Amino acid sequence: MINTQELDFDTFNGLPQRFQLTEDHDPNHIFEQEYELISTLREEMEQLEHYTDRFILAMLILRKYEIDGAIEELQMYFDLLEELELPLANHGSNPVNMKEHLIDPGLFDSGDFLYKPGLCDNYGRVLIYKIMKKYVPAMDSIFRTLWFWHDIIEALPFSQIRNGFTVVTDLKGLGMKNWDFSSSGRKKQSKIMNNFPGRLRSFYVVNAGFVFRPLMAFCKVIFKAKIISRVSTIDTKVLKEHIPLENIPVKYGGEWEVDMKSQWLDVKLEEFEKRNAKKKRKRKRRRRRRKKQAASETESEVTDTEDVTDDISS
Repeated sequence: MINTQELDFDTFNGLPQRFQLTEDHDPNHIFEQEYELISTLREEMEQLEHYTDRFILAMLILRKYEIDGAIEELQMYFDLLEELELPLANHGSNPVNMKEHLIDPGLFDSGDFLYKPGLCDNYGRVLIYKIMKKYVPAMDSIFRTLWFWHDIIEALPFSQIRNGFTVVTDLKGLGMKNWDFSSSGRKKQSKIMNNFPGRLRSFYVVNAGFVFRPLMAFCKVIFKAKIISRVSTIDTKVLKEHIPLENIPVKYGGEWEVDMKSQWLDVKLEEFEKRNAKKKRKRKRRRRRRKKQAASETESEVTDTEDVTDDISS
C-alpha cells in the first residue's frame, strides 16, 4: 500500500514519483500497483462492478491514491447519480443519455464553455474555457459537467488525466442572471465543482473586472479550499505563456477559430452513432444465436420423442 505521508511529491504533475510516465510508456499505461489499488476499491464498493479501470483510477488520482479519500469521492458521485435519477455507468458508457442531451441546444450548444478533443495547455493538462456571460445556472449545468468528464476520462490519452485540468474562465459581461445566490443555487454550484473528478491544477480568470472580489467571496463559501487556492487572475496577453497559440481562441489573441459544432458536437454525435450501430449489430448477433439455439433444442426434443416412440413400439 502507498504511505499517505509520502503523497506530496515535487513532480511534474504532483503525483508520486513511482507513477510518473516516461517516453517508454504508452500514454494509457496503468502501473501494476495502480491495478492493485483499483482491485481494492472494487472489493470495497460493489457499485464499481461495471466501471472501467480508467474511471476508478481517475478517482484514485484525484485523492492521490488514498483509498478512504477515493471511496469518499465515489460515494459523493453515486449520491449525485441517485439524486439526478441516472443509472450507474456500464463498461465505459455514460450515465447521462448522450444523444438526448447533446441534441438539446440548451445543454451542449449554449456557448458557455469552449472545448475540442485533445485541447491542452503547455503542461499536457486538459484545457477548458468557461464563458460566464453565457452561463445559465440550472440542473443542465450539472448534467453537462457529469457527461463531459465521463467522456474525457474514457476518450482522452490517460496521461492528460494524470496531469490534471486547466480552466480559463472569462468574467466579461457576467451579471446577476449568470449566478444563483439562493440556497438551492449554492448547492447546485457546489455539486458542479466539488463532484468533478479531475485534478484542477490551474484556474485562470480573464477579464476579471469589479465582479471578481465579491464572486470570490461567494465561491469561498461553497468550493473546496484547494480549488480556491488554484485561482489566479491573468491578462489574456499572458495566456500564450501557458497555452499553445493554436489552443487559444482568436478573441484572446490566439489562433484557434472556435467552431464548437464541427469541432466537438458533430464529433460526439458521430461517435454516438457508431457506438449505437455497433450495439445494434451485437443485439442482432445475440438474437440470431438465441434463435439458432432454440431451433437446435427443438430439433433435439423431436429426436428424443421419436426415439422414445421407437422404443415403445419395439
